Amino acid sequence: MGNFVPLVFDVLAVLADIYKIYLKNGRLMAFIAVLIISFHTMLYLLNVFSFTPFIKKLIMKQTYQLGITPPGTPQFTNLLTGMENDVKIFVAVEWIFLLITAMASLFFAVSTTYASALIHCGKMISIKDLVSTTIRSLKKPLVTIFYITLFVFGYLFLCLITVLPLALILGGGQVTSSVSGIVLKILATVFYTYLSVVWDLALVVSVLEDKFGIEALGKAAQIVKGMKLQGFILNLLLTILSLILSKCLSINSKQSEAIRIFIAVLIVSSIGMVRMFGYIAFTVLYYRCKKTHGEEVELEAADMEYTKIPIAPLTNENVP
Repeated sequence: MGNFVPLVFDVLAVLADIYKIYLKNGRLMAFIAVLIISFHTMLYLLNVFSFTPFIKKLIMKQTYQLGITPPGTPQFTNLLTGMENDVKIFVAVEWIFLLITAMASLFFAVSTTYASALIHCGKMISIKDLVSTTIRSLKKPLVTIFYITLFVFGYLFLCLITVLPLALILGGGQVTSSVSGIVLKILATVFYTYLSVVWDLALVVSVLEDKFGIEALGKAAQIVKGMKLQGFILNLLLTILSLILSKCLSINSKQSEAIRIFIAVLIVSSIGMVRMFGYIAFTVLYYRCKKTHGEEVELEAADMEYTKIPIAPLTNENVP
């Protein structure tokens, strides 16, 4: 109980700092928010009105034509060839779509992190400079995300060979519906949330310092010591909120299609705002971690001024 109260106050202090960032430069944060909301809205509407109807039409058309065409005929062979070509085109478009989505997400993460850092340090930047600086600063975070992705796939593979067989054994062949399967899934998600504290902080390090990849991950693991529980609580809250919103997105409603799409757009935009909040939260956590260890705060970006702010280590604080 003695360690719990300071832990709660630390989390509340991070939340207060996030609120101050919004207050100090609401125009800049609103610009980033509008970009994120616009992108997620466009992404969802594109999926609803373009990709989903295309897939349904392709499946229905090819299934019907294959069903009425005798096998072994030239027409049947042509249909199979046409289906193969359609699938190749669709896969290529999907890959382009995923690449654009990934790069846009990286841009939002870097721009939000850098803007939050500048505001936190009492500095100002124009929207034009923020956009240009973010574009020039994408290389280091991109390398870091590559390594983070490897760790994520490694964790998923570990769950696949350990948690899944255990869930099948305890659940009698049922994974999603059995109590043991649900409990193991929750535990795996919670542990992933704990591990991702270092990964999320490493992205901030790669934006604000001259470090990337494994070096950024090592730096994040070093400075988060003593503050990992605070980061875990923040991550857990963000994960729970995102899961609730995602679950709301899958609920079937009896409303008209227009109202369902409008509600879905609101939910998707809210998920984007939760992600933006997470970027700001870990930027604030980064500065608190540096302050806890008495390290200098380094603020770097491509072609921008390099700033070091010496900070005295915290004293008389009970850091769990």
